[in-house]
Amino acid sequence: MGCSESRSSDVSTKTKPKSNKQARSNSKRSLTMDTTINTISDIPSDIIYKDAETHFGFDSFKANEVVDFIEKYSKSNKISEGNLRNVLIQLKNYNPSDFSSYKYFKTNEESNDILYNTQRIKTLVILIAKGELSEKSQLLFENYSLNPEQILDAVSVKRLIKDILFIALNVIPKQARFLFPDHSGIRSDIVNFLSLKSNMTIFFIDLILGNKKFITKNDFIAKLSNEEARKLASPHGIRLCCSGLGGIVYKKSNYLKKRTKIRHLRSQSDNQYKFVRS
Repeated sequence: MGCSESRSSDVSTKTKPKSNKQARSNSKRSLTMDTTINTISDIPSDIIYKDAETHFGFDSFKANEVVDFIEKYSKSNKISEGNLRNVLIQLKNYNPSDFSSYKYFKTNEESNDILYNTQRIKTLVILIAKGELSEKSQLLFENYSLNPEQILDAVSVKRLIKDILFIALNVIPKQARFLFPDHSGIRSDIVNFLSLKSNMTIFFIDLILGNKKFITKNDFIAKLSNEEARKLASPHGIRLCCSGLGGIVYKKSNYLKKRTKIRHLRSQSDNQYKFVRS
């Protein structure tokens, strides 16, 4: 089976990553300003997903610089809401009306302050900010390798893959639906993506680990240079893979339904034949 293309401190004087202001400005423009359409649903889903990604504002930053900056103000993969807002302000990437987009990254822990999962937020940054594939592969590995041996065991690989799928197939599509609630294709995609997440998780775990119980950094980076595995570093690639896998599942489902129907008809025919003979 394969894919087909179809701490609790205020932020103040830390070194901040630089962004391209012009690119930042362009990424914030609404699609409705740039596209002549008859209805919202006429806009291709891929364009809307890209707009949802740029809405987070990291596309004009270098991924490694933003990740390093976030890590300075988080502890044990958690960051307070106040610190998260301050980080975004320091990056000049803060808009109060857009902050609700981070609701998907809230933790369920009881605390005096609202906490956010920075491991997932860093994964979001890695996926949509600037960086070569090899750099993104290394950042993803280091984000989930929490041991001195510099390896990812099976549990860590599964968490990495599930978080990437969560962002590509849940967060971004739901953000797209929020931005364009009348787009029927997005609503349909969300349902389809949800139904395929389990199969996608199994597929990528097998692709990364095979029969092994862990993977080293060098092997992980090499794996992500594979034509199919490299899709893990791209939300768009993930969704393409999901669409391809969906077609395979659909064909297999239809095939199984046809086989079941044929068996049922044969069974009926055999019973009728037995009845006539008796």
